[in-house]
Amino acid sequence: MLKQKFSAVILPMLKLAKIHVETVSQFNNDVGEDYYSVEKTDRRVKLDKLQTIEEINRQRRILGNAASDLEILREAIEKTERRIKKYINVGGINNISRAEYEVIIQKTSTLISGQDHKFNYTVFNINMLDKVVITLGIYMKKTTSQYLDKLKEAFEIGIGY
Repeated sequence: MLKQKFSAVILPMLKLAKIHVETVSQFNNDVGEDYYSVEKTDRRVKLDKLQTIEEINRQRRILGNAASDLEILREAIEKTERRIKKYINVGGINNISRAEYEVIIQKTSTLISGQDHKFNYTVFNINMLDKVVITLGIYMKKTTSQYLDKLKEAFEIGIGY
């Protein structure tokens, strides 16, 4: 059941993360301090930029919350596995063989590490500084460029495992 919940969180998170990377990349590449539009007024451009920054920060909050939820589920799964370990080769109805236990551990390990989905969800963990920046709606291009580099690592399986 915990594995199903984990998958139910990580799959939509993966989709949103891909959208988030595209949004941040496009915004960083297309919009700068001197950005203007022939079709829009300066006021409209400013409002559009603020709206986009709010959307990027909203995506970061959602992804951060999902990463936090996955960490909680990961811990629950690991604790459950430790409890199951007590029933290895004890006999009776609740008996589980060492081989069955190892298969469970192996399948769970690839799931909770993100390898099953080729997605390092831990990249989206939000620290206190990130929370402040998101809450204040601040968008610093240099910091965001570093963040974008970090985001790309989320899809490179094997990093951080």
